[in-house]
Amino acid sequence: MSIHVMGVSYKEAALELRERVSFTESAKLEVLEELAAQGVYCVILSTCNRTEIYASDAQGKAEQAVRTALLRRAGDAAERLQPHLYAAADQQAVTHLFEVAAGLESLVLGEDQILGQVQDAYELSFSAGCTDKALRRMFQDAVESARRVKTMFKLSEQPLSVCSIGMRCVNEHMPIVQKDALVIGSGKMAQLAVQYLQQYGAKSVTVCARSRREELAHQFPGVQLADFERRYEYAAKSSVVVCATSAPHVVLRRVPFVCAPGGTVILDLAAPRDADPALADMQGVTLLDVDALRRTAQENMETRRALAEQAKQAILADAEETVHCLASFDVDEGIAALQRRCESAERHAFALLSRRLELSGHEARHVQKILHAAVRRISRGPILTLKSLENADERAVCNDVLCRLFSQKEEEDDLSDCNARL
Repeated sequence: MSIHVMGVSYKEAALELRERVSFTESAKLEVLEELAAQGVYCVILSTCNRTEIYASDAQGKAEQAVRTALLRRAGDAAERLQPHLYAAADQQAVTHLFEVAAGLESLVLGEDQILGQVQDAYELSFSAGCTDKALRRMFQDAVESARRVKTMFKLSEQPLSVCSIGMRCVNEHMPIVQKDALVIGSGKMAQLAVQYLQQYGAKSVTVCARSRREELAHQFPGVQLADFERRYEYAAKSSVVVCATSAPHVVLRRVPFVCAPGGTVILDLAAPRDADPALADMQGVTLLDVDALRRTAQENMETRRALAEQAKQAILADAEETVHCLASFDVDEGIAALQRRCESAERHAFALLSRRLELSGHEARHVQKILHAAVRRISRGPILTLKSLENADERAVCNDVLCRLFSQKEEEDDLSDCNARL
């Protein structure tokens, strides 16, 4: 049994090229079924930052079959895609999946969304009947490991975006819940600020903007929209003011700004600054600017990197354990043949003893237990040795020998001889 992964990510290719090899759900199912028909079982992971196909290969077909599927998906971009594809096999492939599931390979280090995407990719393939024992074990172990690592190291609890850090700082200075808030601006940063304010439980959110009012009204039906010129009016009654415009000059000046009765926290997310630095000197006003937030973001990033390095060591240990388990699958067929022969010999020995000794019910059960324990003792050692073999070629040879020694036909011939002697 061999595990392969092949794909492309944000590390190797630009978005324009990654888009050419992304998969819709229906496209995934089509490729999964096509590869399964060739004896190659797969899971396709396709997100905005990566497309990867994980394959279980018992016949040596996986790498070429997966490459063909990816290049065909890329269409006329196949030639450009080819040099950007990466591939790994066996332990490297397993370790890669574990790191991907834990967010250690993500654009945003340690992010949580990828774990759900890995689960969804696996469940789609499993539901379609396109996984085998090895893929099932590998993905289940990877998901379990990622969950454990996230609980232990809490990577995603170190905020990295300036907006999220800013809102956390605002909430520390003045709890946002049940407070009136004002957002000045209408771009992506302003929209993100509105979302955070709502998540923190703001009593009301007003947006003062020059443009995109219809878009904002549709996106945030509970938000009040006001003319940009009325920003000072709403600022005077808002405990939280967020500035996020693209203006080349200050839009919130010391005069005529009036602090809200209970104090005002101003979060300036703009560069260049939207808020007059002199506002920080006003009584009751706290001004948080983007430079301070970026320093915090950098500190958090360094903390997250250190935690990620610790998490990686735990993941490597988990992945190695899974690799050993997958290796033992190579001798499953031979072990099954050995166990069938042992069970058959046990049944026939018990039948012979029962007839010859005329055992009572209690005696028969006792003899059966003794026989079963003896057979298990005989087979246990060889089975454990087989499962511990590290060399793939050696496992293959031993598996083949066992299958031939204890084939169904050999078993039937032996039983015929045994019955004749009885």
